[in-house]
Amino acid sequence: MNPHLPHALGSGQRIDIGAAAPYTVRFSASPVYECALDIAAFTYPEIHDKLERGLPSLQRMRQRMSAALAREVQLAGQVHTWRSLLLLAHRWDALDNTPWPEHVPRLCAWMETREADLPHLAAPYLGEGDAPLLVAALCGDPAAQADLMARHQDNRLVAPHLSYLFRTSPKALRAHLTELLTRWYDEMMPVTRGSAEDGAPGRAAWMEALHREAERMRGIAARTPAASVVHLATRGLDVPPQPGIHTVWLVPQIAYRPFTIVNHLPGGTVYYYPLPEDQLPGHAADALLVRAATLYKALGDVQRLRLLRWLSAGPQSLAQLTDCLGATKSNVHHHLSLLRAAGLVRVAGGVYTLDEAALDQVGTALRAVLGGPGGDGV
Repeated sequence: MNPHLPHALGSGQRIDIGAAAPYTVRFSASPVYECALDIAAFTYPEIHDKLERGLPSLQRMRQRMSAALAREVQLAGQVHTWRSLLLLAHRWDALDNTPWPEHVPRLCAWMETREADLPHLAAPYLGEGDAPLLVAALCGDPAAQADLMARHQDNRLVAPHLSYLFRTSPKALRAHLTELLTRWYDEMMPVTRGSAEDGAPGRAAWMEALHREAERMRGIAARTPAASVVHLATRGLDVPPQPGIHTVWLVPQIAYRPFTIVNHLPGGTVYYYPLPEDQLPGHAADALLVRAATLYKALGDVQRLRLLRWLSAGPQSLAQLTDCLGATKSNVHHHLSLLRAAGLVRVAGGVYTLDEAALDQVGTALRAVLGGPGGDGV
């Protein structure tokens, strides 16, 4: 028996003898990310009633959309090419050194110069094991295409995306992505990010807030361990070092609030995390309203209240909570995501824990909005 390993192991235990190198944290903010995530949220109706912006805002977006943009958005919703826009923004080396008002036109110009390689640049990352197969498939190998489609046929995001990339020419792909991005940016960002109609801050105010947040987090990262920075940005997500992960990319976003969206790149993971309430542009009272709305929306469901009650007895895993609730794992995970977004629940190593301090703030948040004791009011 190896004297360096424990000799009493149950069948459900494991020993990890690998060495995970520490990762570095990178920060970015761009209207390209906002447009792509906006499109992702807009084309995912199952999540509409959970988004912070509310259904009336989404309905106004649809009403104001031109017929030309609607065609591109419909295609993006079917084949998930908003993912390609995210990937292209990450793979465009000049993004962080380019002023944000120039991101959309310059990225489109870069796509034109890289048109021949665009399917490879716009393709989802499937892991190192599938990388050679993906290259062959994108070069037109029918056997590789069939193999990849069979492997990912049950993935509702990946399979349609791959199928579209396999059957579309680079020229047609560029035309679609360019139209989708530029039209959404021109038509929808001024509306979804404020308009004269509702008096909300406009595009520039939102983008400046996102860049201030990225700079704020860079300052924190200069004096704080990387894992703690990720934990802070994502509101409690613990991301320990993992083999093969060299970079964790943090991108503040408003489009998908209150959710954190996870993406994967070669050698790294991306977290598009919601801009904190106190960093939102506009009057401070707006941040109080948003915080209270997020909190009480999370509490406004019997199933989520049951989860909180079970967690009040102590930390539990997703499997344990699924058994308690008697629902599907995906349904319970969705409820837990909303509770995490509201700051009521934390997760570490797959174990969920009730945040007692956040619970203590439930009444305080409402008093702050109403102007009662404990808050400044609106």
